[in-house]
Amino acid sequence: MQKTFCRIIFLFLAAFAFSSAFGQTKPKEGDEDWRLLIKAQNAFDDSDFGTALSYAEKAKQSRRQEIDWKVYELENTLKNSKVRKANDNLEDVLEALPCYSVTAFQIANSYVSSYGYAFFENSFSKLISFVDSLRVYPEADCLIGKVYELDGETKLALQFLSDAYKSADRLDVPDQKYDILYDLALLSENLGDYEAYETYLLLILKDDSQYTNTAYLNALVRTISIDQPGQMEKFFKLYRSNRGVSLRALSSLAEYYSRIGQSEKSLKASALGTVIAYTMLYEAMQNRRTAWVYTNLESMLSLAGTYSDILVWGNENRVWELFCEFGDAASSSGNLVFANELFKALASSIPEEYWRKRAEQRLIR
Repeated sequence: MQKTFCRIIFLFLAAFAFSSAFGQTKPKEGDEDWRLLIKAQNAFDDSDFGTALSYAEKAKQSRRQEIDWKVYELENTLKNSKVRKANDNLEDVLEALPCYSVTAFQIANSYVSSYGYAFFENSFSKLISFVDSLRVYPEADCLIGKVYELDGETKLALQFLSDAYKSADRLDVPDQKYDILYDLALLSENLGDYEAYETYLLLILKDDSQYTNTAYLNALVRTISIDQPGQMEKFFKLYRSNRGVSLRALSSLAEYYSRIGQSEKSLKASALGTVIAYTMLYEAMQNRRTAWVYTNLESMLSLAGTYSDILVWGNENRVWELFCEFGDAASSSGNLVFANELFKALASSIPEEYWRKRAEQRLIR
């Protein structure tokens, strides 16, 4: 009878997907870590950095307390003989828990509802270990790092942003790790630590299947090296990539590799980066002009420059600089026809005067 009763409770509770389960010991809403982090972010946006720092630290403390409590509740169930008899089988443990601790059941079931049994390999101990790993709060560390960065405390900023990146697998928004890496790269550059600068930029590109594909990068270079009239346009018609998160990293690396004399690396980085920029501009024109048809790079860049938001995007992502860097890299590798065709197009179409003039200066008359 008791076993049947427990199963009824189990089925009833399992029907609810708990986003966060605290039972009777649930902290007050104002003390929840995510609410504190929102207050920290709001203060940061208002340039009240002292308050932002205070709330971010409180958010970290609240997160640690919450996880400590959850782990305690889960581990405490191991004192029960029925839980021990489940022999770490997560499904069996969840069936036994309601009769011993509804609170522990709610905590465990909330994670099973979110991740599934397979994620924990149907192991109760692995679920506990996972919960224990959530004690970190990378979003709070990231915000604290940004506060110190603005305050000129570069080394402290690096420390907290590094901690945030180490815990990147616990970010609610996984792609935030790229923002963290860009911040780390910028701070390293400001400190003159170019080895770290390169490392962080390469970490951004680690997930870029085209940059990590040697055969693909070599194909880009081979197409450029044909170096015949018309080859520049063929290059842009042949390749596509819309991984926008890689754009600034590729532009930065292209400039860095050029500066230290690694021309081949500069060519590969600038080639792929320019393909991404081209693809994103091409798609933007298609979306904005239903009857638009691509004719050549020059006309597309001229048209793109008529949109103020594209101008801002291009400046923020160093797109115009990247096109010029690509031309320089092609020229340095001996592909003068390709480079000259590119600079000719850029000299009459780049929307920013500085880079337009730079392209014009590179032309072979």
